[in-house]
Amino acid sequence: MEIERAIRERLVLELRYHEDSEPEEPGTRLVEPYVLYSDHRGRQMLRVWQVDGFSIRGNLPDWRTFHTDSLSEVEVLRTHFIPRPDRQAMLQGLDMAATIASIET
Repeated sequence: MEIERAIRERLVLELRYHEDSEPEEPGTRLVEPYVLYSDHRGRQMLRVWQVDGFSIRGNLPDWRTFHTDSLSEVEVLRTHFIPRPDRQAMLQGLDMAATIASIET
C-alpha cells in the first residue's frame, strides 16, 4: 500500500479527504504520515502531521487523524520529511487496536 511505503520511507503525502462536516468537494492536504492503524471498531486510521492545504479547523501545521475510507486520492510525493521530535506524544489518546505501519522511533 502506498501509505505504508510513505511511512516507511518518510515521504510526504498529498491527499484528498472528505468528511460530512466539510464542503462537497474534498480538500487537498499535504501531510507527513506517522501511523497507520486499526481502531477498536475495525476502522483503518491514519495519524499525520498536516503541514498545508485544506483544514476545516485551521491552525496548521498540526496533528490530524483521518479515516482511510474517506480518502479519495493519495499521492506519494518525492519529498522526504524529518520526523518530529514530539511524535511519541501524538500517540497518546488514540484508539489503537493494531498498528499497521509506523515511523520507527
